[in-house]
Amino acid sequence: MSELAKQIETVVEAQKQNNQALSRQLEFLKQAQRAGVVKKPEYSLASKVYLQHATTV
Repeated sequence: MSELAKQIETVVEAQKQNNQALSRQLEFLKQAQRAGVVKKPEYSLASKVYLQHATTV
């Protein structure tokens, strides 16, 4: 197998592991929300304006 193919395989495997970890974290947060332990985040208009400005700059 070529060196590039090995590197690509390594990167793909790392991304899969990262995605699995994120999926587990998301599922944990969903369960916590259903149990009432964690509330969904609420954003004020000021934070929305800041986020919009930050993404357009």
